[in-house]
Amino acid sequence: MKKLKPQKVDWAQIERFLQSAEKKLASAHKSSDDSLVFPSRNGTHLRRGNLHKRSLLPACARAELRRFSWHDFRRTHATLLSDMGEPLKTAQAQLGQASLSTTAEIYAQAVPASQRAALVRLEETVGLLVDPSGPKIEGVIQKGNLLMQ
Repeated sequence: MKKLKPQKVDWAQIERFLQSAEKKLASAHKSSDDSLVFPSRNGTHLRRGNLHKRSLLPACARAELRRFSWHDFRRTHATLLSDMGEPLKTAQAQLGQASLSTTAEIYAQAVPASQRAALVRLEETVGLLVDPSGPKIEGVIQKGNLLMQ
């Protein structure tokens, strides 16, 4: 998996785009005879490729973000839920996945900052003090402990 550089996100710009999109969708829905939630400009079903090309990619360009796919939103959703401590079963249900393993293996990804925080908590729990001369484990592991046998 490629490492991406952290990017500065202009949340105000994204919020303005979303408000504009909501207005457009509301007006398109009112003028359409069909009961589609997200109709095309002429009131028919949206085609995924057109929506990506005409809406999502221009929004990414305006927000000066890398190009996103719809799949990236699903992956981000599952990853954030997992990082917040929500059960993967919740992400599975919200994404409409049939298999929990698909959600766990494909969608929910490890967040580097959370991995670092987990290591700090582990060090605090176990009592390891890391210094240039290496970890000190004396006094933490007692004789007779399973780790010492």
